[in-house]
Amino acid sequence: VSRLFFLILISDGVVNCWETKARAPSKVIGVEQRLISHIKEIIDATGAKLVLSSTWRKDWAFDLMDGRDWHYLRDEFAKQDLYFLDYTPSRRDSHRGEEIKEWLESTGYDVESYVIIDDEMYDIWDLHDGHTVQTSFNYGISEGAVKKAIKILEKEDNPYGT
Repeated sequence: VSRLFFLILISDGVVNCWETKARAPSKVIGVEQRLISHIKEIIDATGAKLVLSSTWRKDWAFDLMDGRDWHYLRDEFAKQDLYFLDYTPSRRDSHRGEEIKEWLESTGYDVESYVIIDDEMYDIWDLHDGHTVQTSFNYGISEGAVKKAIKILEKEDNPYGT
């Protein structure tokens, strides 16, 4: 049984924030190790796995640019021994909640629990109520968000579909 953790990076505000100075190769805002360490705290506490659902994943499939931004993101997470298990599909309408639902329904993994973390939840809440932690682009992921994510993942009555 695997616990899966979804890291949503579509609109920033999880592992970066308005004051982030780092830049990815394409010059878009990069990520911060201090914020990635909060993700590591969740992973270490729960045994969760990382599944990427963001525009970064399109670079993973080399649809954008030449993969440089994906390699940058992968390498930044690897500095803390964090690795992405998979990524969600990309829908033409870009409805993130539907993309995550499709992944959950088609994955070969036994999803015991999941949590979605992002600073924008407008297209996620409707399908994943009770599985979301909202962050802020002002600060990125906070200690409070870490605690809430761990609590969601550790709930025994938190299987997919509830």
